[in-house]
Amino acid sequence: MAATLYEPDLTVIDDVFEQGLAVAVEDGGIIAVGPRADMKRRFSDAAAVDWSGMALLPGTVNAHNHSFQSLLRGVAADEPFLVWRDQALYRYTPLLDADTLYAGALLAFGEMLRYGVTTVADFFYVHGDGTEYDEAVIRAANDLGIRFVFARTLYDWTGAPPAYRESVADAVARTRELAIRYQGHPMISVHPAPHSPHAASPDMIQAGHRLARELATPYHIHVAEEMFEVSDILKQYGTRPVHYLDRLGVLDESMIAVHLVWLLKSHCWALAARGSRTARRATCFSRTASPGFRIFCGRACASDWARTAAAATIAPAYSKKCGWRRCCKRSIDWMRRPFAPKTRGAWARPPAANCCASLWGGLRQDTKRTSWA
Repeated sequence: MAATLYEPDLTVIDDVFEQGLAVAVEDGGIIAVGPRADMKRRFSDAAAVDWSGMALLPGTVNAHNHSFQSLLRGVAADEPFLVWRDQALYRYTPLLDADTLYAGALLAFGEMLRYGVTTVADFFYVHGDGTEYDEAVIRAANDLGIRFVFARTLYDWTGAPPAYRESVADAVARTRELAIRYQGHPMISVHPAPHSPHAASPDMIQAGHRLARELATPYHIHVAEEMFEVSDILKQYGTRPVHYLDRLGVLDESMIAVHLVWLLKSHCWALAARGSRTARRATCFSRTASPGFRIFCGRACASDWARTAAAATIAPAYSKKCGWRRCCKRSIDWMRRPFAPKTRGAWARPPAANCCASLWGGLRQDTKRTSWA
């Protein structure tokens, strides 16, 4: 197959936008990048694609997702979290089966690929007392060719639907089984994911942490997403979620803490000191109430998180409710705002991940447009 030469206005090379470059692609792979004039001489027989007014970015990463929730868009979407959980999530979960979950995953992952996301971590907890449903989601990712982290959720809170719940022993055995099955796969990996301090017991959280150590993977966990969780953990254990997890001995470099909306300054210090990583939804960037995370609101301030995050890795995420295009717009709008200076470890520049434009994923960002639908 003859090469194709893509000619955008801007190309991201080593995290920097550069002008006047062309990218040669052959058999679905990038074979060369260089100055446009040189590339035209080198690939004189290549079909040229003019992407004037476009920016070309590498494939991007969605660090946290719930693929099955793509089937619930529009259901109680503007309601508070607990109302949405009861009227959408818990109400419709009993209707899901392997075929439905496969279809929902195809929708979610296909939309991501369309908008330039080539890697996703799917935090999945509709297990149906086995691994059939897990395999349906993994099959969807494999069929579409997206690089895939299956964050198999460990969930034992009795207030959740039966399809979510497992004993500690079953959750560990099934997660281990899947992880071993896909060990060495070039596009798929399996990580343990105790759901959260409120939906996973202390034994379940510690078991997930031990399994991650055994498998040499990170583990994922929701932390301080909603105020009710903070209040419940404070009432039950006498401390807030981050310090509670530290007390359990699981706050370390293997943790990928998701959401982290309701934090105090001491939580930021603890996360940074332990080397924990975080995944934050684009929809959280503009509504966070945590002074320690002011960096995510784009305010030009040297926040406590920015000063202490030298050991932390921060990745953006998108999980549910709205379409990917809407999420892209929010991320792009956030990226255009002033960013906190002198941040180390945390991003010191507006991140490319979770925005939009990618040859690898198939979408180009129009550099002349000032708004997105």
